Amino acid sequence: MVDKEQLITLQEVSRRTGASLSALNYYVNLGLLPVADRQGNKRLFRKEEALDRFKEIDRLKRDGYPLRIIRRQLREGHA
Repeated sequence: MVDKEQLITLQEVSRRTGASLSALNYYVNLGLLPVADRQGNKRLFRKEEALDRFKEIDRLKRDGYPLRIIRRQLREGHA
């Protein structure tokens, strides 16, 4: 079980990063933002991991990488 104080909702990730909920949901569905836990129908994410992961996704997108390559890079640990 994950310490609840270290968890964050997708809405909070959106608020902190400025990313839209639809974009973040898309990243979750692609497996780019891993879900740490669930609380009812809310998906919860590890706070630092989610924020760091989003920053990395955003940086790679700005560098011109498509999401399929970003996903591969993150899965292989090269990002």
